Amino acid sequence: VAVARSNAKKMLGEIEQGIDPVEKRRLARAEKATRAAVVPTLRSALTTYLGRKDYKQNTHLTYFGQVTNSFGDYMDRPVTDITEDVIKAANRKRQKAGAGAIRTLKALFNWLKAEYKAAGLFQGDNPADIINELNEVHVYDAATGFIRKDDLAAWFDAVGELDTVHREYFLFLLLTGVRADTEAAALTWDRIDWRRGTF
Repeated sequence: VAVARSNAKKMLGEIEQGIDPVEKRRLARAEKATRAAVVPTLRSALTTYLGRKDYKQNTHLTYFGQVTNSFGDYMDRPVTDITEDVIKAANRKRQKAGAGAIRTLKALFNWLKAEYKAAGLFQGDNPADIINELNEVHVYDAATGFIRKDDLAAWFDAVGELDTVHREYFLFLLLTGVRADTEAAALTWDRIDWRRGTF
């Protein structure tokens, strides 16, 4: 009741100012629908952005995998849902593992700003800049470790003790040489050719 009373008072105030509340709501819905039709999802924006670059397929998969690993819940949401708070939370959670995703998002938002300038979208600050402003940039360390030949038997024994999912995952990494946090994690069923035994 209190909320209804408050809304009624607000509406009366708008009417006194010459604002038609029904028309105001209609315009707001129309604007929201227009923006929803124009604003791409993170997945489609990233696909378009990476498709414009002359990247090798593995590089494309690496960047896509990095973003998916850090922002997987946002891949099918409007890219405008990626706010400073979302980026800060992902950066603090993933730290060095998310460094590549933050760099990719920063470049993506710079491209979106230029691409959608005429539509008036993405014209504010780049939300990924907050990481630099807070001095929370993580540098991704390149992998330098490897399994020595004389350690392989012990490694296979240890992995053999794992549950099926983890065992198969580690064997897949070792036997294919794919990157764990980008290529393997981003691999989906539709990208596996069962007939040829390739992916």
